[in-house]
Amino acid sequence: MGAGISDWGMQAGTGDWASVDAALGGSTGWDGPGPHVHDRNSPISYASRIRTPILILHGEEDTNVPLSQAIHFHRALRHFGVEHEFVVYPREGHGLTERAHQLDALRRIRAWFARWL
Repeated sequence: MGAGISDWGMQAGTGDWASVDAALGGSTGWDGPGPHVHDRNSPISYASRIRTPILILHGEEDTNVPLSQAIHFHRALRHFGVEHEFVVYPREGHGLTERAHQLDALRRIRAWFARWL
């Protein structure tokens, strides 16, 4: 997971997400029975059932997906005992631009695949 959205409900407050709601198969309101479309499509909603190890790489200054998304997901994974690694890159946004961070991410991804595949 590289700066991925883990909670669509939390993300919905960061911009105009009506088109995202429609793409996810719901409306912008909390008006129907059962879970809202944001909850049904958010990885955080299923944290207790995750069995696949997860590598989370996130830029500290990401303005597309706030760091709080990754922190919240990390805490849920830790709570449920899911094998994961959580790395925050300082001074980075939605993509890694510093060479040292790019190399670090590449090494971590390769090691992750070597370990789990």
